[in-house]
Amino acid sequence: MPENNLSKIAIILVNYNSSQFTLECVQSIQESTAAALPYEIVVVDNRSRKEEWEKLAPLAQNSRVKLVRSRFNGGFALGNMLGVNAATASVEYYYFLNNDCLLKNDVLSILHQFCEQNASVALCSGLMYGPEGQVQVNFDYFPSLASKLLGTSLLRLFFPKKFPPKRVPSQPLAVDLLSGSSMFVRASAFRQIGGLDVNYFLFCEEEDLALRLRRAGHAVYLVPEAHFIHFESGSGPKTYPMQREFYISFLYFYRKHYGIGACWVLQLFLFFKLLRKFHKSTDYVRLAWFVGRGAPVRASLRLQQSLAD
Repeated sequence: MPENNLSKIAIILVNYNSSQFTLECVQSIQESTAAALPYEIVVVDNRSRKEEWEKLAPLAQNSRVKLVRSRFNGGFALGNMLGVNAATASVEYYYFLNNDCLLKNDVLSILHQFCEQNASVALCSGLMYGPEGQVQVNFDYFPSLASKLLGTSLLRLFFPKKFPPKRVPSQPLAVDLLSGSSMFVRASAFRQIGGLDVNYFLFCEEEDLALRLRRAGHAVYLVPEAHFIHFESGSGPKTYPMQREFYISFLYFYRKHYGIGACWVLQLFLFFKLLRKFHKSTDYVRLAWFVGRGAPVRASLRLQQSLAD
């Protein structure tokens, strides 16, 4: 690994029972990144099965890689914060990269140079491709009560600048938020706002991070010159426990940023929206009742586990 005082970028990967993805991701980073760029890779294993953890053993021989194992799966935010804690303290940027991503070009150098040339930018990412090579739109608007009640298509008629059409840009584009699969973050700004909020387990971390950075006066950009593949792009909560986890994070986000009143209105709206789908599956009735009760954190999957040996 480069000398600690020379490492400018800490790339943080969180592994959970997907070690082959992690190994291939690390390989793509090393093959795609300019040799002159000083960086380190921190791999955090989030309480994977023993055999999955053991698959990461070859990384211990890699001079650029630090391996960290957590005995408790605290989720995306906590896993990445463990990586921040293990990274060299003086790094200038953190790159939070999903382990199921591959870099298609020198993403690190491109994003690093963009941030160095644009001091107002605290968060950026490249253009995301799906596993079949299709371009994915990996930016979004901040969720708000108005957007959930009325929809962004209607709001765009009245606020076209705030809700521009989601198109793949050819030039760097200022956006509200970016997909959490790839987030290149200025370390000074990240430290200023206190890092990732570890109260989130699996969802809404990127919305929270981008909103806090924007409120602190920093810019967020999509830089289409950088290209990466995300193999699980487009996947969302499918099972009842995962949908329930989504609403835990979603309502926490609204309570935190928009207040109890807005959250209560949203709960009521979601309750009836979910209940209307009762004929499709009884899970919608269960979700409606769960949301109506405020999606209590005590039901989180985070709390339904034991410590690893």
